[in-house]
Amino acid sequence: MNKDFINLVEKYYNDMGTKAINIVDYGGGNLSHYKAIKKAFPHLEFNYTIVEKMIREGYHRYIYEVIDSGIKDIDIFHSNSSLQYSRDIDRDLKDIIRLNPRFIIILTVAITTKETYVVEQKNLSGISWYGGKTIPYLFFNTNYIKDRLVGYRQLYHNQNSFINIERAKLAFPDVPEDEFISANMLFEREVCV
Repeated sequence: MNKDFINLVEKYYNDMGTKAINIVDYGGGNLSHYKAIKKAFPHLEFNYTIVEKMIREGYHRYIYEVIDSGIKDIDIFHSNSSLQYSRDIDRDLKDIIRLNPRFIIILTVAITTKETYVVEQKNLSGISWYGGKTIPYLFFNTNYIKDRLVGYRQLYHNQNSFINIERAKLAFPDVPEDEFISANMLFEREVCV
């Protein structure tokens, strides 16, 4: 579980007082983020919505279904290593903006200093849900997401190497090892006066 996500929830829960936090989790991480929040903050009152109509239906999560569901007053939109599987990232980022969350936290997204590009991720053990096929996978230019989140200002950005370089070499044999960089980013909705 990424500590940036836990720290964000804690900081802004305290700032919001007694109001329940509304979290939309793009991907769900097999409930790992939900469980980590419940464990870290057993007293926390929150509504946790997982957008996970992905992978089994073709590796795309449908953000617009959250928009159409009528969920309002989203405090945190969270994505952990999910956006790189988008079939239409510009549409998905626009849909995230349409949700109008107070904060957007994007964790463990593959980045590059080159132009944004797509590669084929080879199926590895543990990724059996895709039936042995390769999966399109985005490496984002460091400014790509920031430039498209119009109406949001970036509060935080850090970069790390991939956690498992050896596994990354197997999954992405055509990507140079120095490209195995991921980023965590936090954005806040700008207040219009």
